[in-house]
Amino acid sequence: MRIGDLSAQILALAAERNADQFTMGSLPGETASSLVAPERLGDLLANPLVRYPQVRVAASGRPVPSSEYVESRRIGTQWVEDGIDAHAVARWLTRGATITLDSLEYLSDPVREICSHLSDELGMQATATAYVTPPGRQGLSPHTDEEDVFVLQTFGTKSWTVDNAQRQEIATASGFPLNEQMKRVAPRVLKAGDMFFMPAGTPHVATAQDNLSIHITFSVERPRVRHLLDDAVNRLVSDMPQLRKLQPWNSGQPDVPALLTSLERELSKPQPRKLPRTGQHLPFTSWANLYSERNRIRLMEDATVTKTEDGFSFSFAEFAMKVNTAVGMHLERLEHDRWVSFSSGIDPELREVLFHLAGRNVVDVEALTSK
Repeated sequence: MRIGDLSAQILALAAERNADQFTMGSLPGETASSLVAPERLGDLLANPLVRYPQVRVAASGRPVPSSEYVESRRIGTQWVEDGIDAHAVARWLTRGATITLDSLEYLSDPVREICSHLSDELGMQATATAYVTPPGRQGLSPHTDEEDVFVLQTFGTKSWTVDNAQRQEIATASGFPLNEQMKRVAPRVLKAGDMFFMPAGTPHVATAQDNLSIHITFSVERPRVRHLLDDAVNRLVSDMPQLRKLQPWNSGQPDVPALLTSLERELSKPQPRKLPRTGQHLPFTSWANLYSERNRIRLMEDATVTKTEDGFSFSFAEFAMKVNTAVGMHLERLEHDRWVSFSSGIDPELREVLFHLAGRNVVDVEALTSK
């Protein structure tokens, strides 16, 4: 499917510019996955030019401090302090966090073409954001957005509760209580290729199913009266210089002494200078391969296996994990043989454990082609 055709199908979800109804549609799953799948996600996060706040991490509905997943990085002749540590982001995914990658149109030609088409047709700027949620986890807390949103699932499955009946008349980006009415809304499960249009101000919440979930939102914000007034006044002031004597809309002035003190404090802090890790294996391709029909699991780090009363304990250099007997018997084979293959897919319980082990870079998952 051509990108232009894909854009047209996404656009068709909103029958008209001011559509206010939730609508659903679908595309071929392979077409959707070609935009962002786990392998591509790993490449994007490892791109030296991708920095905070373009990438953000949230756990249990709260933002994770950027210091937990950024690193010093040299770009050209300059050092920056907000480069993305892709390995740290992967570890946060194994802890249940959701990853947000904003302005995806700057990183992907097909996504940029879709945004350009939407912008031209709607007469408003369209932007794209990718959301990545680990298996069985809720992405973000229930909330509303101030933009109209086109949602496209590109990998895995995700259950959405969308309550159009409680849509705000004046849309805001804010939290929304999971009240009794919203709890009664039947959830919709999206698989790769499924999509929907959600008008601004619609309460919603989503949870990944038993696999890694990736979806893209194409967001379009309608012009607001205050923005139009600001633009009109600014144009008027440029034509009539005498109006510049008026007080600005926001009259508060910064506390200059406090600002200088804060700046001096920041400059006095030691600035670490370390090169990003380049040789360490990223787990994103392994995560995608967990859902292949035939797999090979390879142990990348020595493990000590201990039989317990209710299962097994596996100890690695930096962490330990307890698993049940069924999962432990598979992993015990890894300790002896260093690799184990599966010819008919991986059991969900074992897959959940392998998701964490791959995220900690102690196992690698390879997809095997069928003979």
